[in-house]
Amino acid sequence: MTVRLIGSVSLRARHEAPAASAPALAAPTQIGVRSIGNGPCSALLRSGRPDIQSFQDQDGSFVLIDGEIFDIFGETARLRNAAAAVLALYRLHGIEGFARLNSNAAVAVWDAPAQRLIFARDRTGLGLCYWMERNGAILFSSDLVSLLHRDDRTELNSEAIDLFLASGFISSPWTSLRHIHKVPLGHCLIVDAQGTQLKRYWRQSGKPRLRLSKQDTIERLAELVNQAVARQQSVGARSGLLLSSGVDSTLLAALLARHGMKPDTFTFRYTHYEGKYNESPGALRAAQHCGLPHTEMFVGPEDVSSSLEEVLLRHQGPLTYGLHTAILKDIAESGAQVLYSGQGNGSLCPSTTERFALALGHLPFPHRAVARLLRKRIDSRRSQRLLRVGLIAATGLNWRFHAPLTDDAARAELYLEPERTEHAVAAQHELFQSVIAQYDGESDIDRMSGALQSLYTADGTLHWTAAFSRSYGLLPRCPYFDSDLIDFLYRLPRQTGKAEIRSYASQLLPPDLAYAKKLGQTIPISLWFRGPLAAWLRQQLDRDRIAAAGLFHPARVQALVDQHVSGAADRGWTLWIILVLTAWQEIVRREAGRLLSAEAMISRTG
Repeated sequence: MTVRLIGSVSLRARHEAPAASAPALAAPTQIGVRSIGNGPCSALLRSGRPDIQSFQDQDGSFVLIDGEIFDIFGETARLRNAAAAVLALYRLHGIEGFARLNSNAAVAVWDAPAQRLIFARDRTGLGLCYWMERNGAILFSSDLVSLLHRDDRTELNSEAIDLFLASGFISSPWTSLRHIHKVPLGHCLIVDAQGTQLKRYWRQSGKPRLRLSKQDTIERLAELVNQAVARQQSVGARSGLLLSSGVDSTLLAALLARHGMKPDTFTFRYTHYEGKYNESPGALRAAQHCGLPHTEMFVGPEDVSSSLEEVLLRHQGPLTYGLHTAILKDIAESGAQVLYSGQGNGSLCPSTTERFALALGHLPFPHRAVARLLRKRIDSRRSQRLLRVGLIAATGLNWRFHAPLTDDAARAELYLEPERTEHAVAAQHELFQSVIAQYDGESDIDRMSGALQSLYTADGTLHWTAAFSRSYGLLPRCPYFDSDLIDFLYRLPRQTGKAEIRSYASQLLPPDLAYAKKLGQTIPISLWFRGPLAAWLRQQLDRDRIAAAGLFHPARVQALVDQHVSGAADRGWTLWIILVLTAWQEIVRREAGRLLSAEAMISRTG
């Protein structure tokens, strides 16, 4: 097992007798794993990686960092001892000080004088922060599987699983497991004698709105983008860049080259498939224009069928569209230490439909009732669009929450317990509205953008990048999520189509690259399930295996397989979700509690 960061702190709940001591974390016995702290709070961490840092003060306080800190606002641009700086920052400003960190890290602070643990996730959400309560103690980790190994509970979180089946992602603070939770971005978990509390230390804001001329906007944007790249520059380390044919990664390639870096560029190339998801021609043109070496990473059906369990363990649970990001062996074998991603914040670019829907939401109109009526009468693309408009108007949520991979009726039919869907949807609505409420006082678009970042981006696209990069020993860096840059973009009057980025890119790139059409890259799983993976799909979704999992009706799953393979309907992503949930359940049941005994923990740590 790879230990990134795992610790425990004893917990005494208010008005209760003293709780049991925290489960002891085994003393490390192998090279590369070491312990820090003692008494009520202690932790194990993997040494020898530049993104895992620690500092212990004379009073017993300590700081652990899993990830990178690029800047502490107003303090220093280059941190020799980031962990010590974080402790000083916390002592000066409390948890609000974490808002000053420009980072992609999970940060744990043990405040010994106050006997308090603070476990914080960065503003972007690239940091991985999991926690659970067990036997009167809180265990915290940057790795879900490390917690899984230290507890024998296996119950899935039915609300989270239903959200995953519906939309392909799981939002914080949920995970796939009932007893393990995730710290949302911009929040920290506070653990002390009073109990546990999730507290927000920061949220995105569109205020004050900036009113700049087009030229001033482009000049300021150029300054901040270049500052972000300089902050995340890989000095003395070989780097790679995931390059698509879109403007974000192409502009990043040009900027990295301008800053004297020559990253190897990599583009996914799917075999047994010819179509829009293969972006190699555009990516090759971009790499050649920037003078950067380019490699096609061939990904085929066998990469999925032969490594499913490994992929789920690397990801820390089930996943959908980010599957292609799991195949990073070519980058790791190239000798790269840093992996750049051109991911931009999609929440910054509302569509025309979303703008219209948000405006419609202010009208005294029964949006929910009309949406329910339309849901029963969907028989055309027009009614689907009307339904989506109605739901955005009613909820204030981005279209991603209203374009289900598996709709409510289909999910209810699949479950052995059909009432799961109704209960789960109610819980999801409560979670979503609680997040939107955090952005009270912001504009409609800013509320929608903030909720999208919190509920989807951080635990979808950015989670894929962070989990898979780190599992391959790569440092993930996403310069477009630099805090200063994001704050600036949020305060601009919102435009569609990444207008500002494209205008700046046109100064450095030819028009066909600066204004290239956006393509969502993902593995062509639906096509493969009708071809080279059809037999494997049937094997994975065998009736006996589905029955043993105890979640879905075997006969109804088989009916979906038959529909898809025959071409009668496209059920590709629904079948993929059922497949990975079944595989993940088996992993959980096998792995849960493996390190409960001290002997097992000592023998397997590291």
